[in-house]
This record gives sequence, structure tokens and C-alpha cells, in this order.
Amino acid sequence: MKGRCYFIFTSIILWGLALLGVLFFYSVVKHQEYVKAAEEQHIAKKIIKGKRGQIYVYDSPEKESLFAVAINSESFRVSLVPKNVRDIDKVAEELSKIIGLSKEEIKTRYTPYKDNFYMPPLKKGLSYEQAEAIEKLKLVGVLIEREDKRLYPEKSLLAQTIGFVDYEGNGQYGIEGVFDSYLKPSIGIAIGRKDLLGNFVNILNSEKAKNGADIYLTIDRNVQFVVEEKLKKAIETYKADAGEVIVLEAKTGNILAMAQWPTFDLNEFNKAPVENHDLFLNKVIQATWEPGSVLKPIVMAAALDSGAVPDNYENTYGNVVVVQGHEIHTATNKAYGRETLSQILENSDNVAMVDISSKLGTEKMYEYLKNFNFGEKLGIEIGPEASGKLLEKKKWRDINRATISFGQGISVTPLQIASAYLAIANGGRLIQPKVVEKIVFSDGREEVFPTKEIRRVISEETAKKITNMLISVVERGHGKKAAVPGYQVAGKTGTAQIPLPSGGYEENTHIGSFAGFLPANNPCFVILVKLDRPKTVEFAESSAAPTFSEIASFLLTYYKVPATK
Repeated sequence: MKGRCYFIFTSIILWGLALLGVLFFYSVVKHQEYVKAAEEQHIAKKIIKGKRGQIYVYDSPEKESLFAVAINSESFRVSLVPKNVRDIDKVAEELSKIIGLSKEEIKTRYTPYKDNFYMPPLKKGLSYEQAEAIEKLKLVGVLIEREDKRLYPEKSLLAQTIGFVDYEGNGQYGIEGVFDSYLKPSIGIAIGRKDLLGNFVNILNSEKAKNGADIYLTIDRNVQFVVEEKLKKAIETYKADAGEVIVLEAKTGNILAMAQWPTFDLNEFNKAPVENHDLFLNKVIQATWEPGSVLKPIVMAAALDSGAVPDNYENTYGNVVVVQGHEIHTATNKAYGRETLSQILENSDNVAMVDISSKLGTEKMYEYLKNFNFGEKLGIEIGPEASGKLLEKKKWRDINRATISFGQGISVTPLQIASAYLAIANGGRLIQPKVVEKIVFSDGREEVFPTKEIRRVISEETAKKITNMLISVVERGHGKKAAVPGYQVAGKTGTAQIPLPSGGYEENTHIGSFAGFLPANNPCFVILVKLDRPKTVEFAESSAAPTFSEIASFLLTYYKVPATK
């Protein structure tokens, strides 16, 4: 009995010593290791995101004020870290009072993820006040994160030029898409200690996030608004399917307005009709059409500049000419008798243009059209830009040269036609149109986009002659409705047939356009108006021309341009 007691006593002593040894090992020998492990459990990384750059346009004729057309609206989202949630009933009840979801819905969404550390956010777009109220509850497993929502205060204004940011935060189309890498902020990281609720209480190290660059456009908000209103009115009045307008500052090539219809609300891009898949495209630079008679002044300029026809040329053809077995008629099927160069444009005589193109010849005509940048991209900043279609010179036959002389068999963008008229307005110098003024980075650096002259396309003397002819078109020809009282306007109408994919042209439909500049002898603005399939008028002189006049009248008043006559 005494031996058994001794054994038990000895065993207790030994177990006690062993336990003390273990305690000593973990509390002294391994102390620092476990302190470090405990600290690591409370140290975490936090992603810090800068703000996306904003997009600005001018908001006054003096360019003294700006307006942000793409901004960031700070909001918050609430998420659960399911595995950290201690009391889902309490969490669901408290959150339901703030975020507008029922207690049952919160629990239903939580349940499939309860053993995970991640689940999709419960609610996005919370206000600062809502986020603050949730923070004060100090609910374990509830996470509040800031998120920036992209907003477009003017909704559909300048939609295709601005583009939009998708739900993944990526820029799509327009400025948002092309300059996405500039607008996007950089990501920063904060490393720090968290309390038991998961809140950062001590930042140990951090790498700052950088905001994205701001982009400043040449567009004027007020001009853009009026141009869009005038375009919409024209489409409704003439029952057109669609249309585009571009307004350029004549001396610089700066784009003041770039409008199209139909359009969409940038804030609700997801509601755009699926069947209208090209609604997001900027048709001023991406859509092409056979321009018709607005191309005639360019061919006329080539013939004069090259010396192919003299200043005193007179057309003596009738109402029809035959080229390689194809009959080409005047638009009205009327013979105009003897015509001067100016009268050919006033009457928009197809037959006379065929004769002028034959005197110009394929080689020279192709060369001048290429110099005016037809068939080529102009290099505007917000591509992708369409190049249009100019048949390769080696494929030209007489019939190609003949039809191109009056704007058929060649496809162009609205920007290309506006650019060609811009060259005439600038004394024969082809200026690269631009819509981006500058980019300002978060550190204050600036990248400025200067005015660029591409090349001289015709002499100053030729440009002056064509300008005078275009003045006559407005004063005596088919462009009368483009006139603006008190000012000389230079411009040309275009009533273009619409080609069928299978060949030939649509019957009883057309695209009406008017391109011009004013004041004619000291141009401030170049304007192109294009209306697709207007149904209440037969010619562009009754649709695009009066729309041009309305837009021009506003511009002259807005910029306080003195009268010239």
C-alpha cells in the first residue's frame, strides 16, 4: 500500500514537472514566435484606390470657365465576410434598417457563403451617411468600402465623343475608351494593424494611390447643346432617320461641337436598344457615305489649281453625257446652257463636272483627292477613325473618274468633308482637326495637343477663287437657305444617292448635306450638316441648308462676331 502511494505521488510530481516544462517552453522559449504570429493575425493589407480623372469642356465663349462632363460620385458598398460573422441574426436585423434590404433577404444571400471569406456585396451605392451609420454599429464581419461611381451630369450630351465606363471600371468608346489608361487611377497599398472588429487602427506602411489624369476637350458645352437641339429639330421636321453635325473653329481646327442623332444617356448605357448596336459609335468619324455634290468644290479646286481648266472655262454640254456606255444626267435632268465655273457649282451640274474631271485626268484627280486626305485617316485623337474608300488609282476607269467628280463611287466621313472645307477656309492649308486640348496629370504635368498643319493642298489663290464660287452658291444657287443676314456664307449642298450592297442605288431616298464656312472672307467657323433619308424634302437645299443657317446664326451671336455686310 505504501509502495502504491509512493508511485502515485511520484507520477504526479513527474507530470507536474512535465507540464511546467511545456509551459516554460511555450511561454518563454517560443514567446517571441507566438507574439509575432499573433501580431500577424492582426496585420493586413488594404487596397487604396485613387480617383478616375475627369473630362472637361469649355463653358463660355471666352474659354474662361469649364464644365466637367464626366465626374466621380463617391459612394460606398457594404459586404459581409461570412466566416467572420458571429451573429447573422443581429447583423441582418441592424443592416436591414439602413440599406433597404429585408432581414430575410440578407440572411438568404449570406447562407450559401457562410463558410467562405467572400461573398458578393450586399448593397452598392450607399451614401456617406449610410456608411457612417453602419460603421458606428461595429458589427463583426461587416465590411464598408468606398467606391467611385462615374456620372455624366449632362446625360446624353456629347455621348459618343465622351464614351462611358462599364461596370468593371473600364472605359468604353470615345474619350473614356481611348484615354482609359490616362484616366484610370493607380492602386496604392496600406499595411497596418487591425482591431478585433477588423478596423485599421495603426498604419505601418503605405504606398500612395495616384488619381487619374484629367482631360480637357476643345468642345464648348453651350455650342454642343444648341447643335444637338438643332439637329434633333431637323430630324423631326424632315422626318430623317439619323444625322450628324460637326462644328470646327476655322483658324485652329478645334472641334467646338460634334453631334449625332439618335443618341443615348451615358448614365444608362445598358438601356440602349440592343438592335441599334452602332449607337455607341461616333458617326462623325466612323460612319461613311457617298457625299454627292459637297465633293464638287474639291474637284473644282483640283482642276483650277493644276491648271487643267482656265478661269474663263465655260461648259457647253446639255443635260446628259455618256461615259463608257453609261448615261450621266444633271440632277434635275435640265440643260443649263453655257455655264461659268461659278455657275456650275451654283447649279450643281453633274454633266459639267464630268467634263472638268476629264480635263483634270485620272492621275491629277487622284493625287489631289489623296492630298485632301480622302481614303486616309486624319489622325484625330478619339479613334478608331474610318478612312473612307478611295478606289486605288490603278483600278480607275473613265466612269470612276466621272462619277467621283460629283461625289459618287467614293465614300467619306463627315469629318473628312469638314476637313476639306476647313482647308479651303484656311487658304489651302489642311489642318488636322482635334478634340483634345490637353491632358493634366495628378502631379501637375501637362500634355498639350497643338494645332497641326498636315500639308498645303491648294494654293491660297485657288482657295480664294473657290471661296468666291461658294459665296455665289449661297447667294444665287441652291444654297440660298444657308444664308445668314449680315454675313457672307460660303458653302455647298449635297443631295446624295444611297448605294445598295448588291449594286445600284436606293430609289426615292437620299442623304442631304451642307458644308460651308463663315464669315466667308475671314472664317471663324466651318460647319457640316448631314441628314440621313429625310422624307419631307427632295433636296438638301431644303433641309441641311436651313439647319446650317440656324446653327451658324447662333455661333455668330454667341461668339459676338461682327457683321460683314
